[in-house]
Amino acid sequence: MDKLIKSKRIEGEKSSHFVKLLRYSSGELYVQLEQTIFGQPDKHTVKINPAQLIDISETLSIYAEELSFLMDNFNRDIIKKEEQQKIISTFLKGISIKDLSLQFRYKEDAIRDLLIKNNVEIIEGINMSAPKWKFRKKR
Repeated sequence: MDKLIKSKRIEGEKSSHFVKLLRYSSGELYVQLEQTIFGQPDKHTVKINPAQLIDISETLSIYAEELSFLMDNFNRDIIKKEEQQKIISTFLKGISIKDLSLQFRYKEDAIRDLLIKNNVEIIEGINMSAPKWKFRKKR
C-alpha cells in the first residue's frame, strides 16, 4: 500500500487536480497527478518518476512562458478562494450580481456560476429599496 506524504489540491473552472507525493511500500518516492473532471465519474491518474520530475517541471515552465499571453486572460476568470468568500458574503448582504461584477471586476456569468456552485440561491428582479412615502397636502 502506498503512503501519502504530502498533497496539494489545485481547483480550476471545470476540473480539479491533486498532486500527491507518495511512498511505495518498498520505500521509493514518486509523484502522482490525479485529475477529476466535474460531471464525469472517472479520474485520470499519472505517476511520475522523481528522476524525471525536474525535466517535466522545466518543460512546463517553458510552455507557461510561451502561453503567457493566453494565461493573462484565462486567469481573470478564475476567482481565488478569498475573493469567492467575499463575493458570496457580499451577495448575501443584498448586493446585486451586476454591482458585484463592477466591484470585483469579474464577468456576471462567472459570479453567477460561483454562486450556483456554492449552492447560493439567486433571486433577481426584487427591488430592495425602501418604499417611498406619499404625503398628501391638507386643504
